[in-house]
Amino acid sequence: MTSNRCISMRDKSIVAQIIQYIIADGTENTSAGSWSIYFDEIPVEICDADFVLAHAEMIVDMLMAREEVLEAEIEDDAFSVIYSLMFCPNLQSAEDNAIYEAAQA
Repeated sequence: MTSNRCISMRDKSIVAQIIQYIIADGTENTSAGSWSIYFDEIPVEICDADFVLAHAEMIVDMLMAREEVLEAEIEDDAFSVIYSLMFCPNLQSAEDNAIYEAAQA
């Protein structure tokens, strides 16, 4: 596990960009509240898959600290994330939409 104390400011900035990307991608694309993203799906403009792999545990820890995220874990070479439904505008069922609308109120 990578310690937050030992990571450079540059790496912290990259990790923050990864977190933003994962959350935006997941909440915009999920229709059921869960979404997986492979390490190599993070845009190369942010970083390469090796950087993601080296910082994967820190990324999961930081995802779990966000209000949009209910659960996050590493599965092989991907992050599996469950989002709070109030942050997922593309829910698939009428029941999910009702929950989403109630949460927005």
